[in-house]
Amino acid sequence: MNFNRLIFWLTVLLIFIMAARISIDSDTWWHLRAGAWIVEHRQLPISDPFSFTRQNIEWRYPGWLVEVPMYWIYSRFGPGGLNLWTALLIAITFGFVYQTADGKPLLRAFVIILAAIASAVYWSARPHLVTLLFTSITIFILEHENRHPNKQTLRWVAIGLPLIMLIWVNCHGGFLIGFIIWGIYLTGTGILILRERLLFQAENQEQLAFEARESTNTVNRIKGLLIAGIGMFLLGMVNPLGLKIYLYPFQTVTIKSLQNFIEEWQSPNFHWISTQPFIWLLILLISGLGLSHKKLKFTDFILISIFLYLALLAGRNLALFAVVISPLILRYLNEIQLPRTDISGYLRLTQRNVVFSRRAQNLINWGILGFVLFGAIVKVYLIFPASVNEKAFQSLFPVNAVLQIKKIPSDGQLFNSYNWGGYLLWALPERKVFIDGRTDLYNDEIIEDWLQVVQLKTGWEDVLKKWNIESILMEKDWSGKQLLQSRGWCLVYQDEMAILLQRCQ
Repeated sequence: MNFNRLIFWLTVLLIFIMAARISIDSDTWWHLRAGAWIVEHRQLPISDPFSFTRQNIEWRYPGWLVEVPMYWIYSRFGPGGLNLWTALLIAITFGFVYQTADGKPLLRAFVIILAAIASAVYWSARPHLVTLLFTSITIFILEHENRHPNKQTLRWVAIGLPLIMLIWVNCHGGFLIGFIIWGIYLTGTGILILRERLLFQAENQEQLAFEARESTNTVNRIKGLLIAGIGMFLLGMVNPLGLKIYLYPFQTVTIKSLQNFIEEWQSPNFHWISTQPFIWLLILLISGLGLSHKKLKFTDFILISIFLYLALLAGRNLALFAVVISPLILRYLNEIQLPRTDISGYLRLTQRNVVFSRRAQNLINWGILGFVLFGAIVKVYLIFPASVNEKAFQSLFPVNAVLQIKKIPSDGQLFNSYNWGGYLLWALPERKVFIDGRTDLYNDEIIEDWLQVVQLKTGWEDVLKKWNIESILMEKDWSGKQLLQSRGWCLVYQDEMAILLQRCQ
């Protein structure tokens, strides 16, 4: 094993070790519940089967191709299996990012590990991980064709991108990112043609012949990208929603409550240490662009502009920024010409240089890799057992409160915390929820009703009557507890996580 290959595998393994952790969050549960429903009914849901506020309203989430395997992994291997699945997806994603990037191995490893750290705040067992993976693969294919423009690489673009979209569109609503990246590379290639034809004048016949060949290559690339785009659009319609799938991402982002209430859809808070690696990544990008002698490509300019805009608009896009931009950072950092310094006068080296044979070097490299691989195995062992995950769930979800709800009969409906709706779908399937993480389903109408009660706005009691609410499950420190107790509600359960209120008899 040579040095370059060693650094690649060490980078991938170190990122895997970082990603091997408790990965189930509040939204994971409703994806698991949806996967279970699909397996049980052997069909995809066309209306909401889980809530009473949106019962029988059309709901066709584009994620069944991930939700079913997620449910299978969980039912077969428990939550530890999902932790492992998450870590593998993240490691493969940044493996493609590493292969896309150029430069010296140690610098590549440093930047890509930093990019992984910047994206780590949004690593959880959810279908959005597939969007990160397919984004990295799409960039890899397009960059490989840029570096090695020939018929074979162009064929990979024309065939590979549509096949990726066929899977992507059935995995996650973030499939639109694939079209955005394709459009950026198409625009950048089109600008090359305009520059060649409008700005450059040949000085001799030899230069003219060279230009003709380059222009032909660029035109062929445009044709290949157009074929890929048409294929992506056509195969993208092979999904339960058909042509309507292209409206789905826009319907989701136009929900006002996303930006006003849901943290991951808000602009990042850079006072949090978890989001500051994004700033460090941005500083590296600015340094590379400012100090490099390499001219900024128009395609790179559009990629940076659009994905920086998306990252500043919503925190959940920090991970996308890290995946897309880290190869660009390396492209320009590698072009920085540092002054050479002679440090031999400062370092007193021994007369005999230590030189290892190729066989000895291979053994050393394999030993280093084996040591890190052992660390990865140990990390999996630590986060795989069900008992470890269940202990973590006790501090994340209302585990004991749900057990109490099962003991208390109620004829009415349950009003629940937004953050716990997904868990209730999984742990309390016999009860329908008021709300959960499926904002595309609930829209502003139900979210506003929920906020009216939680924030005790005028008319909150009317909302509870409207939906026949007989019990309320909220966080322990919810400010409405005292007021409701003075309005005919009894506190029937409380622990370190949750409170359960019920109308007094």
